[in-house]
Amino acid sequence: MKELTLIEAEIIMKKNGGNLILSGTEITELPNGLSVSGNLDLSGTEITELPDNLTVGGWLALSNTPIKELPKGLIVGDGLNLSFSSITKLPESFTVSGNLDLNYSQIEELPNGLSVGGCLYLSDTLIKELPKGLTVGGGLDLRNTPIKRLPKGLIVGDWLDLRGTKITELPNDLSVSGWIDLSFSSITKLPKKLVVGGSLYLRNMPIKRLPEGLSVSGNLNLSGTEITELPNGLSVSGNLNLSDTEITKLPERFTVGGNLDLRNSKIKEVPNDLSVGGTLDLSDTPVTKLPEKLTVGGDFYLDENIKLNETQKIGGMIYGRKLISNENNKLSEGECKEGKYLFTDGILTFITGKKKVKGYTYYKGVFKNKNVLYDGKNYAHCKNFKQGVQDLLFKAAKDRGAEQYNNLTLDDVVSTSDLITMYRVITGACLQGTEIFVESLGNKLKNEYTIKEAIELTNGQYGSNVFKNFFKK
Repeated sequence: MKELTLIEAEIIMKKNGGNLILSGTEITELPNGLSVSGNLDLSGTEITELPDNLTVGGWLALSNTPIKELPKGLIVGDGLNLSFSSITKLPESFTVSGNLDLNYSQIEELPNGLSVGGCLYLSDTLIKELPKGLTVGGGLDLRNTPIKRLPKGLIVGDWLDLRGTKITELPNDLSVSGWIDLSFSSITKLPKKLVVGGSLYLRNMPIKRLPEGLSVSGNLNLSGTEITELPNGLSVSGNLNLSDTEITKLPERFTVGGNLDLRNSKIKEVPNDLSVGGTLDLSDTPVTKLPEKLTVGGDFYLDENIKLNETQKIGGMIYGRKLISNENNKLSEGECKEGKYLFTDGILTFITGKKKVKGYTYYKGVFKNKNVLYDGKNYAHCKNFKQGVQDLLFKAAKDRGAEQYNNLTLDDVVSTSDLITMYRVITGACLQGTEIFVESLGNKLKNEYTIKEAIELTNGQYGSNVFKNFFKK
């Protein structure tokens, strides 16, 4: 038996930035009074119990251990991993700030009052039902569990995975902010006016129809289902996969923000004014004729018996059994049809209209977060006006190069907006990563900084050393 002393624990944590990583070691016992400021990893050890009042500032990993219960007074600042562990129950009103991973664990029941700030993983467990009032801040994974129904009032902050479950219906008040995957499940119908914040996957399940008012912000995959028609008012911002379905027609004036896959479907005709933002695939379908006003932003796949005319607009390449010239149908850079679409940077954006804002032209997109801003020279695809301006400023600054900042000193004051552009130009940092960092500052974000303050603020972030070295004189 190897007992870890407090002194040994302190030495290990000092060398590892506050983390105590004991995974795979021969340690079998932890000392009383142990407090870990960072993460504690005990996975794969022979430790059988934890000391009471154990405090872990980061995450705690107990996977593949013989520990059968959690200690009294346990405090975990982030996630808890109990996958493949011997623990059989959790304390009442248990709270986990980060992810709670119970995959393949021995737990058969969840306590009332359970609160999970991150994702909750229950895949391949024996848990038969979820507690009432369960709130999950992140995703919820119920794959291959015997759970047959979801509780009323269930709130899931991100994604929901029900693949391979025996659940037959979803509650009408279900709230899911991210994607939902119901593939290979037993669900036969969806709630009316279901709104999905991300993608919706319904592959190979017994559902036969979609509800009126269904709105999907991401992708919709119906491949292999028995659905024969789509409801009026269906809105799909991402890709729509109808391959290998029984669908014979699409709604009139139908618009898909991403790709539309109709391969091996029973579709017989394409509706008037069909608009597809990405690729359209009509391979191996009974379609023989195309509508006059067809608009496709990406590539177009069709069978040899389908003919094109000059009124149909295609942004990418046209493929039959071989590449077909699309010179007569090609969308041109900057081509705009008022209230219909704008094609720029190889992207087809469906728009409701445009307006002048502070010297810019703002094209309002049909789909959420899919807009375009134009400054007279460059276009920016953006979630909103503010992001578009930031991206256009970056494009203009990038054209001028990092040399434009050579005369700045550590004491010079720069606005936060200009500083973001400067940082990206000098370091090559992406817009998304920069936005995440700026948002993490919250109320601490100032309107302007000195270069010296900016170097200190971004220390440890992507490209921070490049940014710091740039201003070394």
